[in-house]
Amino acid sequence: MQSLRIHSGSNGTSTNAITPADTFYEISGATTNQQLIAPAEAKFAIFSANGDFYVRYDGSAAVIPTSSSWTTGNQELNPSIRSCVAGDTFDVIAPAATKITVAFYA
Repeated sequence: MQSLRIHSGSNGTSTNAITPADTFYEISGATTNQQLIAPAEAKFAIFSANGDFYVRYDGSAAVIPTSSSWTTGNQELNPSIRSCVAGDTFDVIAPAATKITVAFYA
């Protein structure tokens, strides 16, 4: 598994460019809850998608909200990067057919 490294440009400043992942998970058409588990050595998960999606981090199924309210649930819309450890669960759902990728880094 690749380490998460942010590369510097020729002038020494951060470029936000990272090394491509060698461990990833792809979810196609996630209109029902799908669970994935962080693999061994994982320390970071980077999410990308072609539409909106929700991720829940507490092992419960992700659901599409039907009303506006404060919640104690552990779910969020369109996360970008999250820290994790091997065995953490990510429950994912989308309101419409959406392709989602999750790249894992050590």
